[in-house]
Amino acid sequence: MDKETEAIELVKLIIRKICSQNKFSKEELDICLKIWDDFTNLACRQTGKRKRASIAKPEAWAAAVIYTFGRANFKNKLTADTIRKTLAVTRKSIYNKFSEIKDVLKMKFFDTRYCTKEVLEQNPLKELVVTEDGFILPKEVTVKEELTDEEVLSIFKEADKQAKSSNYGKAVIAYRKVLQAPNQDIKIIELAHSGIGEAYLNLYKFDLAEKHLKEAIKMNQTEPSYHYLLGCNYSNWGKSAKGIKELRLALALNPNHPPILQALGWTLHFSGKREEGVRLLKKALELDPKNPLILCDLGVAYASEYKFGEAIVCLEEAVKIAPDDSYVTDTYNHVKFFEQTFKQLSKRNILQKSNLTKDKQLKLWNH
Repeated sequence: MDKETEAIELVKLIIRKICSQNKFSKEELDICLKIWDDFTNLACRQTGKRKRASIAKPEAWAAAVIYTFGRANFKNKLTADTIRKTLAVTRKSIYNKFSEIKDVLKMKFFDTRYCTKEVLEQNPLKELVVTEDGFILPKEVTVKEELTDEEVLSIFKEADKQAKSSNYGKAVIAYRKVLQAPNQDIKIIELAHSGIGEAYLNLYKFDLAEKHLKEAIKMNQTEPSYHYLLGCNYSNWGKSAKGIKELRLALALNPNHPPILQALGWTLHFSGKREEGVRLLKKALELDPKNPLILCDLGVAYASEYKFGEAIVCLEEAVKIAPDDSYVTDTYNHVKFFEQTFKQLSKRNILQKSNLTKDKQLKLWNH
């Protein structure tokens, strides 16, 4: 058995384990395995190779398959957050791989190929409608009616409450009520678009976030938060050049705003403009010295330059400020592990023998 086949079979093994832990039926397990088999076979055909070239991070692929199954069968409790806790993978990794699976399989909403018999018989589409931007809403939400000022205020409060609770899909549904109602004030529509854009950004639906944030910017080009959110969206989407452009616009409109400085510094550093990136991260930290997330970003930036002394100082301070924050502690442990690995490789001269330039090593770190 070659390495590619071993990796594919390992993913199947993890899928079986997750299904067993979640008490999936045999039918549900079979559908999960079918999703994975169909994906690997089609991906192999598209690349013209016997097997996929590489199945890195098998736990993330298995989690993405389970998430795909959950989406196809309306299992609302089977969220990316629920799945990732079992396998110690990130939401972003699950969403990215889910997107790849969905694209390769050309999956549609309510795809009958991957639904259980029970779901097919219930036909949940009877009470749902798919909007033009691909979001699924209850039919009663799409009824258009004029809203009073009190109703608009109530909707925005509900949307904000849902967003703060990380229920971004429900936040979108609330904001859309405003967009669908006739005769709304232009400022209300602008705020609804920005709210939807931010929610989609948090859901890693970068194309939809871009659409709504651009609408908000059309209505108000001088609001720095819109350019900031669009810049963060592009940065997370892997479109660094566009991200830097929007974040520079945001910074020009609000020069001393720590989150803008942090986002721009991070994006610049990992797009190769390391000195400017670190300078902006330092400025962000000067303005907000007790922010553990800025300390983490600066620490990671230092570590990617192999400046482990400075990195550990930043990260130890972040842990001191937020000892119960899993992201902060995970970042600290990751950098410590990277430092140890780097020292071991340096002793054996592996990095020198690999002929990797510093830019290529930086890309490996960022990946």
